[in-house]
Amino acid sequence: MKKRLIFVLLLLALFFLANCSKNENSISKQIKKCESFKTQFDKDECYNNVTLSSKTLNLCDRISDSSKKISCYKSSALLSLNISLCNSINEELGKNICIRQVALSQNNPESCKAIMETNQRDLCLRNIAIKQKDTALCYSIEGEFQKDICFSTIGKLTGDTKACDMAKNQQNRDLCYLGAVKIIREISFCSNIQNKTVKDECIKFS
Repeated sequence: MKKRLIFVLLLLALFFLANCSKNENSISKQIKKCESFKTQFDKDECYNNVTLSSKTLNLCDRISDSSKKISCYKSSALLSLNISLCNSINEELGKNICIRQVALSQNNPESCKAIMETNQRDLCLRNIAIKQKDTALCYSIEGEFQKDICFSTIGKLTGDTKACDMAKNQQNRDLCYLGAVKIIREISFCSNIQNKTVKDECIKFS
């Protein structure tokens, strides 16, 4: 029994080593292919294309042009939904945008916490809150501007007048009630609107 187990383990080890060797040869071939191009522009294009067509191989770090390198990491991160690839971007804004886009694709507000800059983090949380139509996420937004948009947009989309109540900006609140009334057809909420033009429009939909 032990001999059979050892034999199976040896076979698995050989299979693993063979696959590793095969992958290394494949990576080497791809790199040589890109390096064979004469201009750096063509090399960069090759590294980018190879990365985006592969699920396991990432050659973004070999790209010379900084903007192309950032674009490569962003695209690769989005394709794989691997937020750690965003951390390879040296430029702070590019990194934050990358994390925000991946977090939205993941539909995961927890990923937004990796963003250090407040406004980008708030924008990340706002977009996911609106996507999920979840006002609870709006409360975790620090900046009043993004928080206001979060509540008012969800109110308009869902007819949730309580979300409209949370909007502090009068214009946002008025438009939120208008959108909500279009859904729930309750004329009483039109009285909460301050702007006469918006209020008149609201009454028409009730």
